[in-house]
Amino acid sequence: MEYVGDPIEKLLGFFIAVVILTFYIGIVNLLLMFVSFSVFNSSAIGYVASFAGVIPIWFYARYRARRYVLGRTRWRGVRFGLEPGAWGYAGRALLHWTITLVSAGLLWPRMTFLLEKYKTDRTFFGSARLVQGGRWQMLLPATWPMVVSLLATGAVLWWVLYIEPVFPATVFESEFPAQEIEEILRGRGLTADLMHPERLMLIPVCLIGLLFGAIYYRWVSKRILANH
Repeated sequence: MEYVGDPIEKLLGFFIAVVILTFYIGIVNLLLMFVSFSVFNSSAIGYVASFAGVIPIWFYARYRARRYVLGRTRWRGVRFGLEPGAWGYAGRALLHWTITLVSAGLLWPRMTFLLEKYKTDRTFFGSARLVQGGRWQMLLPATWPMVVSLLATGAVLWWVLYIEPVFPATVFESEFPAQEIEEILRGRGLTADLMHPERLMLIPVCLIGLLFGAIYYRWVSKRILANH
């Protein structure tokens, strides 16, 4: 395959994105914060609304970026292409993300499959349309490292915080337990001995497992989808 994209085009696209974000941050954010303070007497609502407003733009930009790359990729002189549909993709992404969050992440493979199918079914090679085959259940095997890491993380936290707590019981009776734990880890605060603090080293190991699970799922699911 050959990629014939123009770096000047990509630079101009970057500048356009900067202008849009500058307008959003400078004007829209100002209005949201004004309404938040005026109506709710708090800035929290404004921050949440501002963040939520960027999410559909992010999905829109991802679809447009893929369309640009496909439109400038060719094989044996024949170009690929992607139909317009960025806002449709953004709307579906918001819907599927909501369903995934409500299901506590159990339907993540379903979201991955349906969003990829939306893009693939609108992809062309010359005049030939590509079709995403398979079912979302075929992505379940790609989730096993993430599932194992999540279960291990939950078990470790349950062990060190509730079954055999590492920290003294007085920490959780405090009004600010997080600050108490931070003081203990820095060698200050409560003088009571910790109960086998070496067990806390299991937490970064679990976090590394979660990172590996996320990367594994991303690439194995891509391979499975490409094979179909």
